[in-house]
Amino acid sequence: MRHFTLILSAAAAAALMAAGCHEKPEGGEGSVSLHSDAQMTLPAAETDTTISFTATADWTASVEGGEWLNISPASGEAGETAATLSASANNEAEARTATVRITCGTDEATVTVTQEGAEGENPDEPSEPEGPDDAGLVKSVNIWRSKYESSDYYEFKYDDMGRVSEIQREYIYDGYGSDRIPIHVAYEDGKVSLTFDFYDDEGEMNYLYCTAETDGNGRAVMTTEQYKGGTPAYMTPHYSSSGYLEAIDWDEDEDHYFHEFEWSDGNIASITHGDAGNGAYETLTFHYTDTPVIESNLDINWLLKLGHEAFYDMGVQFFGVMGMLGERDAYYALPGYTYDPVPATNPSNIKQIPEDELGTEYTEPVTREYCDYAAAEYECSVTEGRLTGITASFPIYNIAYECTSKYTAVSSEPIFEEDGVKYYDAILEYVDVKELSREQTGTDKYEVTVTYY
Repeated sequence: MRHFTLILSAAAAAALMAAGCHEKPEGGEGSVSLHSDAQMTLPAAETDTTISFTATADWTASVEGGEWLNISPASGEAGETAATLSASANNEAEARTATVRITCGTDEATVTVTQEGAEGENPDEPSEPEGPDDAGLVKSVNIWRSKYESSDYYEFKYDDMGRVSEIQREYIYDGYGSDRIPIHVAYEDGKVSLTFDFYDDEGEMNYLYCTAETDGNGRAVMTTEQYKGGTPAYMTPHYSSSGYLEAIDWDEDEDHYFHEFEWSDGNIASITHGDAGNGAYETLTFHYTDTPVIESNLDINWLLKLGHEAFYDMGVQFFGVMGMLGERDAYYALPGYTYDPVPATNPSNIKQIPEDELGTEYTEPVTREYCDYAAAEYECSVTEGRLTGITASFPIYNIAYECTSKYTAVSSEPIFEEDGVKYYDAILEYVDVKELSREQTGTDKYEVTVTYY
C-alpha cells in the first residue's frame, strides 16, 4: 500500500512575475476550473497565499490593477495547479484591490484579491491572532513524543463563517529545526478541497491536491488524492445507519485496499486494513482515556491517533479532523496506536522454494518491540470546559518468541524447474509461536497541548 510522504520546507520561495495584462490566446480549445474562492481578502502585512485550479490545456495567468500583487507560476501545461500569490505590505490606510486572470484557450477564471489597509495598526502592540470573532475554536494542537524527540504541530485559521480556511502542519525535531507545510482549504457546493504545498526530492515546488465530495449531512462520500502530474487515488467511506464510519475502500491504479472500522463503547476500537488482492492484512488497536469528548469544532482524535495510522498526513485525516467522516468517538484517545506483537503469517511474503524444502518445519527466535497501551498512565487537563492537554506514558518491551514455521506452496504447480529441481511460490507459515521472555526497555511519553481562540 502506498502512503503519501511529504518532503517539506520551512518556507515556500515564490518567484516574482512583473504585473501586466496577457493577451488571451487566439482560438484553441481549453477550459479552466477554479478550486479556490473567487474573492479573497489579505491582511495589510506582506503575505503569500495559494490558489488552485484545473486547466485542460496550456494556460497563462496575469495580475491586473496592482503591481503590489504577483503570481507564480504565470503559465503552465494542462492539469491541476497550485499557484502562489505574493502581496507586498500595504502601508497605506486605504484597502486596495487587484484581479488575477487565468486564461486557457477561450475560457478564463478570475480571482478578486483585496488587501486591507494599514489604518489603525499599532506596531508597538502585539497583533491579535488571525481567526474568526467566535472564541472557543481550536487554534493549535501539539503532540510531542519522547521516543522520537519530535512534535506534530497543527495550527488552524478560519474564515468569517467559522470554517477552517488554512492548516499549518509542522514537524518539529528537537534540536534539529522544523519543516512546515501550509494546507489551504476551499469550499464549493457539495465539495471541500485541500491543497498541500511542499518541495519534492529535487527541491521543486510541488503539491498534493485532495477533494471530498459531501452528502446532505456534510459527510465525505468520496475523497480523491493526487500529486501534481500523478495518478489519482480514490477513497470511498461507508457509514452505518447511525452515521458511524464502518469502512474506507482505497482504489489506486489497479490496486484495491480495504479498511474496516470496529467500534466498541462508542469508540473506534480497531481498524483492520490490507490489500484485497493478496489477502495480506494488519489490525491496529486504539486506546482511550476516561475523559468524554467535549463538544468542539474539530475532531482532534484524528490527530491523536495519527490519522488512524493508515491515513497519516493524507487528505482523509484532515477531512476527519474537520468532522466530515461521521460520528465522533465518545472519549478522547490516548495518542498513537498499537498492534498485536505476536508474529503472524504474511500472505504477501512469497518466496521461490525448492520442492524438498516445502513442509519442512524449523524453529527460529523472533524479537518484537511492543508499547503496552493497556498499562498506560495518563492525565487529561480540562480548563473552563475545554480539553487543554493530555500527558501519557507507556512501558516499552522487547518480547522474545520462539517460532516454528514451514513453507507452504501457493499452488500445486511449480513455477520453474532447474537442474531437475522444481521450485514453487511459497508462503512462510507460522505453525507454533511461544513467548519466551518480556523485558521492559524504556518508557514512551506523550505530551499533548490544545489552545483556542
